[in-house]
Amino acid sequence: MRLRILSESFITTNCNITNTNKAIICSSVLEKFKNVILDSPGGCIFKLTFQNALFECECIEFVECVEFTAPVNTIILPNQLFDNFLIDFNKEYFLDLDIFVPPQATRVNFKIENTDIFKNPDVKGFLEKGIEKTYKFLYEGQILHIGDIQLLVDKLEPYTIGLISNTDLEVDFECSPEPEAEPESEAEPEAVVEVDCPVLSREDIRAKRLKFYKIT
Repeated sequence: MRLRILSESFITTNCNITNTNKAIICSSVLEKFKNVILDSPGGCIFKLTFQNALFECECIEFVECVEFTAPVNTIILPNQLFDNFLIDFNKEYFLDLDIFVPPQATRVNFKIENTDIFKNPDVKGFLEKGIEKTYKFLYEGQILHIGDIQLLVDKLEPYTIGLISNTDLEVDFECSPEPEAEPESEAEPEAVVEVDCPVLSREDIRAKRLKFYKIT
C-alpha cells in the first residue's frame, strides 16, 4: 500500500512518537488489514519500504501503529526515520507499507557502552519496564533509549526481528571494554658525564689556596 510520508509536525493529538519506532497511520490501512490484525493476538507491525532515488538504495524500517488517525493515504513517522531514509522534510516522499507478523522474541543480546545501568539493583526489572513501556518489538541493529541509557540490539533469537509482548525474554549484555590505561613510562636514568680531572698533590692544593686568598 503506497502512502505519503509526513513528519511529527503533522500530529494533531497528544501522541508522542519521538525517538521510537511508532507511527500514526491512516484509517484505510486498518480497513485493509483488519482481518490479519484480528487474527494476530500477539500483535503485528508494519514493514515500510522506501526507494531512495537520489542515493539509489532501498531502505526498510519496521513500525508499530499507535493510532489510525493520520490524514488520508498518509503515514506520520518519527523524525529519526527521515534520517534513516536519507530524506528531508521539505519534499514530498512516498513509501510502500505492508503488514508483518514476526515471531515472539525469546533471547536478546544488548551491546552497551554506559555501564551505569548496572548500578540499578534490579537491572532486568528496569529493562523490562522501560522496554515494554516504549517498544512493542525489537530488531537487530535497533538502538533503544531507556532514560539516559542507550542500548544496541546486537543479536535476537529466534529471528532478526521479534515481538516482545507477553514473553519471558532472556537478556544478555556485552559491554564495550574500557580503554586500557597507558603504562607509565619509566624515567630513563640521566646519563653520567665523566670529566677527566687532574690529580693534585698537597703542594698544588696549598698553592691554589694561597693564590685564592691573595686574590680575595
